[in-house]
Amino acid sequence: MTKRDLNTRDLLLSAACSILMEGEEVLTLDAVAKRSGISKGGLLHHFPSKDALIEGTVAELIRQFTLISDQIQRENPAEPGPLGEVKAYVNAGLEPTLRNSAADFARGLIRLYGSDFHKDTPFLDPWRKIFASRLSQLRQTGDLAEFAKAAVVTLVIESFVMIDVFRLVEFKDQEIDAIKRELLTRFGK
Repeated sequence: MTKRDLNTRDLLLSAACSILMEGEEVLTLDAVAKRSGISKGGLLHHFPSKDALIEGTVAELIRQFTLISDQIQRENPAEPGPLGEVKAYVNAGLEPTLRNSAADFARGLIRLYGSDFHKDTPFLDPWRKIFASRLSQLRQTGDLAEFAKAAVVTLVIESFVMIDVFRLVEFKDQEIDAIKRELLTRFGK
């Protein structure tokens, strides 16, 4: 793939992400082509179907979330190993930009798929693999009590995304900081 192809692909993914997250228009191939300024033929060269575009968009968002998460983890290093990764996950998972982006994207997917969202959707497979990998790493510690702590923390963090997706309640920054401290304290040694 040439540099130009990468730039075109990035423009298309950026347009698709924006459409999904803003929620002002429906994600269609025409809308993505128009928003990106790239012809529909150019779009179809990179993404031969709407499903391929959605899969690419999910992969790109996972990449972006991973970059943000990795940066937060570098700024807030935890001990090595699976349990340290979960502590770093608390810091990353409660970071406002990451939470808001995840919620906006999830709302976009729900708008796109409507009542079919609950069905087996292959574009979520990369996220399923991430969660399965995290669970597998935690199980490998062999310590059921530590596994339970890590699982509870993970469930709490993921519940924040759902709270944000459905706009159930809004937490103040200082409340999020207090929750983060509490999770890290409870999860500590």
